Amino acid sequence: MRPIQAAMVVLLSGTTGVCLAASPPTDTQVHEAIERTIAEEAGSQNLCAVSRIDLDGDGSDEAVFTFMVGSHGSQVRAVSWNGSRERILFGSGSNTPNTDFVRVNDIPAIVLEQSDYAPDYVLGVRTQQVYLWDGRTFTHEPRYDCELPNMTTENGAIYSDDAHCRPKRERIPTTPCSG
Repeated sequence: MRPIQAAMVVLLSGTTGVCLAASPPTDTQVHEAIERTIAEEAGSQNLCAVSRIDLDGDGSDEAVFTFMVGSHGSQVRAVSWNGSRERILFGSGSNTPNTDFVRVNDIPAIVLEQSDYAPDYVLGVRTQQVYLWDGRTFTHEPRYDCELPNMTTENGAIYSDDAHCRPKRERIPTTPCSG
């Protein structure tokens, strides 16, 4: 092979064959992302929880964290890192404090609980929207959404019970964001 052809082969294989893997985030990177996001959203560390999990199978963890916003709202973020470069994989929230990170059929999923506030926050219909990990991001999967029944107990307290939601959801372990 002539030198110019060899250089072209190396150049072509180099441009198509190089793939940079994400790097594992440091504890500092995770905590800075959480603190910055909470500050930007006027959120609270109250009930903030984080999971570090290798979502995309590249050997490096991503961080998924949930936190409170206002009196009733909550937000969730999924973040990956490539060196110091941060990438948001998912960012959304709900108008209840009940965002969650679970497994549905062994697939990581984010659950956003919404209230219709009719006639008010307590008595409103609650719907859980499920976002399944598709290998690149979390995608809404309406067939797994679930309307929560309102129930009244003997002492008049009203609560929602998501045990009837199918398929079954398994909690993914979390730690406090501040820890």
